[in-house]
Amino acid sequence: MESRKDLLHHFYEESKAIEALLDQIDDDMEKNDPTLVEEVQKRVEKRADTLARLIQVANPSQVKWSKEEEALLSQLQSLEEKIKQRMNVLHQAFREQWHRFHQGKQASLKYGQGFFAYAEGAFFDKRN
Repeated sequence: MESRKDLLHHFYEESKAIEALLDQIDDDMEKNDPTLVEEVQKRVEKRADTLARLIQVANPSQVKWSKEEEALLSQLQSLEEKIKQRMNVLHQAFREQWHRFHQGKQASLKYGQGFFAYAEGAFFDKRN
């Protein structure tokens, strides 16, 4: 079984890896490599598993942390804030882009239903 200190270090390293990946992701969805976004998701899930194991090993509210662990926890706290802020920015940007995509799709459906395609490629407006 891994020690509390080892798990804490794993959690820190996973958090640093997530931060590095988030810095590589552009706010514009179309500019991102899908594998990069999927890698962030995998890392977040892996970090959640590490946190669950850490909680099993030591109940954080009842544990006396060493000075080294307290320093690492302090770094983790500021790192977590950076990750949350960056993920919130990306989430908002992705949501706005998805909304614009959905609006374009709806407009396209409205536009496409009012026209009849002619065999020569000409379109005739059938809307009233």
